[in-house]
Amino acid sequence: SKCGWWRGAIGHIEHGRIELYESKIKHIVQSYGCAMKDFYSLLSNGIEQEKLECSCINLIKKFDPNQLKAAQAFLETLSK
Repeated sequence: SKCGWWRGAIGHIEHGRIELYESKIKHIVQSYGCAMKDFYSLLSNGIEQEKLECSCINLIKKFDPNQLKAAQAFLETLSK
């Protein structure tokens, strides 16, 4: 792997079998040429994105068929 650890160790990390301490995270992030501040920014933005998606999905599930059609049309205009 790019960070110098054996592939099995990375697999254990991905599956939660190895505890990640700040020093291990820093080693991995820096081995890919990234700064920790960028890593934390990506991490927090990803979480916010996931929260927003879940919130939108929960709202959509409550729509009646007409509201759902209107929402679909609106979302399609945003995606263009």
